[in-house]
Amino acid sequence: MTFWRHKIDSVTAGRLWRNELTSLVVYDRGNDYQRGDTIAFTDDGAYLKTWTITHVTKNQAGVEDNYAVLSLKRPDADYWENEARGQRLEAERLARSNAALRGALTKARKRIEQIKAGAW
Repeated sequence: MTFWRHKIDSVTAGRLWRNELTSLVVYDRGNDYQRGDTIAFTDDGAYLKTWTITHVTKNQAGVEDNYAVLSLKRPDADYWENEARGQRLEAERLARSNAALRGALTKARKRIEQIKAGAW
């Protein structure tokens, strides 16, 4: 895995950070970008977090020579994917436990109704 550094303008940096931009056209300079490489961007000297390259497109229709289109994965995407997965599992667990609780409440209500009716 290779670590790359690129300078971008502050507007593009903001769009990347807000996840409005998931791919970027960069001047290739003969670089050998590969899936899984990491890339850091700077706008005013300070580097932003690193993004993971998920796909590289070169020499395709619509992409000029010496340019590459990099698809990028946000640095905290794994964290949020795991967080969402955990919340889905917790919601499923609670739904299962609530079903059993509803059944127990229904039985208790029927028992109370029987006691009130004197059938118990």
